[in-house]
Amino acid sequence: MKLYTLYTDSHKDLLLNHFLPSISQNTSPFDIVLRKIPQYCKSGEYMKIGWIETMIKKVEYHIESCLENLNKSFIYTDCDVQFLTNDNIIDIMLNELEGYDIACQDDAHPFGDRTTYCAGFFICKSNTSTVALFEKILQDMKRNSAWLHDQEALNMNLSMVKHKTLSHRFFTHAQITKELWSGNNDDFVIPKNILVHHANWTHGVDNKIKLLNMVKTQYENFNHGT
Repeated sequence: MKLYTLYTDSHKDLLLNHFLPSISQNTSPFDIVLRKIPQYCKSGEYMKIGWIETMIKKVEYHIESCLENLNKSFIYTDCDVQFLTNDNIIDIMLNELEGYDIACQDDAHPFGDRTTYCAGFFICKSNTSTVALFEKILQDMKRNSAWLHDQEALNMNLSMVKHKTLSHRFFTHAQITKELWSGNNDDFVIPKNILVHHANWTHGVDNKIKLLNMVKTQYENFNHGT
């Protein structure tokens, strides 16, 4: 199965020193497809100048990915993700997707029980519905390029497809904290059964790296004992 990601120069450290090494230790036979895009956002930070332009390129990439995989499934992941298990992630994700068009990481929500679908980690079955979904997301973002990002546009248009969230084995800390991670002594305890970790809900590459390292250390302590 193809696994797609993209990166900019600001995120190259995440790609080379965290994302790719974690996959090389994983037994799932991913066919990894990488794309480098220009550094539209100089800081690489959420909603800074140029960030929306980067997200537009990301959605264009999703459309291309769908067209390359018609009637097949593929995985998209941001590069601030690490795989923490030798279990067959492909089989697990296909089982969770079964009967649906798209299954996204549960990105939680800070208010009440509302669920937010993550645009940075998902498995998608390419068909006419999912192609239309990403085309509509792209259209909406271009019409509202001052403020509308890909994740919000995804959540606005989910009714176009059969959709669900992945289990919390595909982990982000917001599933338990509901808060932005500042990196300043705001530690948390991860669930022991996670398979994948997405270092979102924090700002800046340095914080993402700290978060990846903290979660990986906890995971190794839980599963290998130190």
